[in-house]
This record gives sequence, C-alpha cells and structure tokens, in this order.
Amino acid sequence: MARRTEKAVKFSHAWLDGLPKQKARREWADSECDCLVVRVGTSGSKVFYFFGRLNGRLERTKIGEYPRISLTQSRREVKHMLGQAAIGKEPVPRAMAVRDEKTLDSLFEWYLRTHAKPHKRTWPTDESRYKRVLAKWGKRRLSQITTGMVKDLHVQLGENDGTYAANKMLELLGFMWRLGQAELKFDAPDPTKGLKRFPKRERERFLDRTELPKFFEALAGLKTETTRDYIMMCLLTGARRSNVAAMRWDALDLNEGVWEIEAAESKNKSSMRVILATPAIQVLNRRQKKSTSPWVFPGGGRTGHIVEPKHAMATIREESGIADLRLHDLRRTLGSWQAAGGTSLPIIGKSLGHNSVQSTRIYARLNLDPVRESVQDATAKMLATQPKKKPPKEGRK
Repeated sequence: MARRTEKAVKFSHAWLDGLPKQKARREWADSECDCLVVRVGTSGSKVFYFFGRLNGRLERTKIGEYPRISLTQSRREVKHMLGQAAIGKEPVPRAMAVRDEKTLDSLFEWYLRTHAKPHKRTWPTDESRYKRVLAKWGKRRLSQITTGMVKDLHVQLGENDGTYAANKMLELLGFMWRLGQAELKFDAPDPTKGLKRFPKRERERFLDRTELPKFFEALAGLKTETTRDYIMMCLLTGARRSNVAAMRWDALDLNEGVWEIEAAESKNKSSMRVILATPAIQVLNRRQKKSTSPWVFPGGGRTGHIVEPKHAMATIREESGIADLRLHDLRRTLGSWQAAGGTSLPIIGKSLGHNSVQSTRIYARLNLDPVRESVQDATAKMLATQPKKKPPKEGRK
C-alpha cells in the first residue's frame, strides 16, 4: 500500500500543480477534508481517493484524476459519500454527475444561443472576445475554473491588452456564469466573484489641428472605398461606430439632412435624430447612386454590413504616426471641435446622443437648428485641415 505523510496537508490548486512525480507511489491527506487523499505515481499522475471508514469498514474508492477532477469536486464527492453513509445508503462517488458537468465551451454556446443573439446587438463582440481570451479554457469543466486562474488572466490582460479589455473579460465571464447558475442550476462557484475591476479611466483622446491633416492623408490612402467612407462618416456624424456600421438607407432623409436611429438600435435605448452636415450628405449621395444593398456600408459577413475595420485603423495609425488613435476617438473629435467653436454642452450632447437626466431636461427645450449649425461649423473646420491634393506629374497616367 502506498505510504502516507506523517501530517496532513492543506490541498490547493497551486500545491497540487507543484507536486513532482515520485520514485514510488505516495499519498497525501487533505487537512481541510477528512478522508480525501491524493496519490502521486511514478509517472506524475495525481489521483484523488476516498480513504476512510464507512459503516465500520475501511474503504478506498477512486474519485478521479486531477486536474480532470478538480479539488472542489473531490471535496464535494467525499462529503457526499460520508453523507450517504450517515443515512444508511451505499456511498459511491457521483461519477455520472461529474462526467456530465458542463464545460466552459458548452456554457458559452448556451449563453450565445439563448441570451446574446436574441437580446444583444453586440453579440459578435462577445463571441470574438470569448474566442480570443477565454476559449483556451473551453474544454475545462466549470468546477475546474478557479478564482485564482481568472485573477491571473485579468492581471495579464491588463498588462498586455489594457485595463478595458481585462475588465470586459471579467464582465462577460461573470455575467454568463450567473445566468447559467440561475437557469441551468449548476453549483460551480462564480470564479469572478470578489475580483476587483481595474479603475475606469475616461479617455479624452481626440484629433487636434496638427493631427487631422495626417489622419485625412492616411485615410485617403486606404484602398477600399467603403472602408474610407465608413471611417469618414464616423467622424462627420460623431455617431457610435456600431450605429454607423448598421446605417440603413431607409433610416436616412437626405433632403432634410437627418438620420433616424431607432430606440432598439441605440445604446441609450431611446430613439435619436442625428444631424447630417453637408459633407456627410455628399458622401451618402455618392454612395446611394451605385448602391444595391439596404445597408449604406454593406459587408460580406453574417450581419450583412461592415464591421469595425481593425486592419484599416492599424494602417491609418501607422501611416499617420498617430499611434494611439482609436475609431471611437473620431466621435470625441467632433464634440471637441464643436466645443472649440463655442458650442454649449447641451447642444454637443444632443448632437452626439448623450443621455443623462439633467441633460435630457435641457435637450427637451432645444430644436435642431442650433445643433445643425454647430455640426456644420465643426465639420467644415475639420475638413479644412485636409492636405491639398497635389497635381499629377506631367507624363504620368
């Protein structure tokens, strides 16, 4: 029989992970859970066993191999067996329940099918974030995903991808986990519970008078017209990039210069009227003449319209030398140029679709004329910074 240590050890995932393979089989007992032992073999395999007295007889029952069976599961199995023996039942591990436990992949697939796709316009973002960050744990059973693992990932993402991406990972994982606990009735503890998010820092980035010419020159160098027009429309309207991507012709009144965004499509869950300045109307008129799609910016993906052009933005950053530029900064740029022209904050808020109790009261007393005047003025000033086109060289076709 394998020999045991003189003293019990408090099992933890870190301690179990650090156990080396042994010259001869050896067992350790868990100080936190009577009758739970782990056996380490010459190959380095780590197997949990129940080892103790049940109904007056000494029993040794295999629970499962670590990490396929987690420490949390093993402790539950031991308590379950002791409980069964206490009421006179035959104590056996719940192997079938362990085998049927959901994996993280199956939880996410359920969340995507039953909640994200039916209720969220941004479900492709959830899918992309899961594949990029969490799918590496996809085959793990839920009880194998610990708070320590998630905390380490949160810190790593914060260092490599930024605090926003790290917090969004916690938000997605925690939300779908709590939904699953409520509706699927699994008892694996939420690994995000108690973890602190990184402090939210409001980004104040916008393109100033020296940067806009570089931006316009880099934008003009993009090969795809749809991408160029989409990015330009993000700047000229100040609308959220997801709304611009999903812009439809039937929501536009080019004669009046107004774009209607329905409440269901708005982040604030209220309808919006976005003013289209003259330069924006010119872009839209040009596109409409040759459009055969209901979308202003059609795309080849599942949505039918363009999605955020990350490669194009990377090209613009590289060509312009504006290394920290993001697509959302174009929305902030319009508001900043409006403010520089003396526009009041309520009018800026109305043009950008901001929503707050105090601002909404003020917006209710505004008509669209001062908003239109402000947007026209700001877009004219921004476009005036564009580099002048160089005449073609003689003899060049």
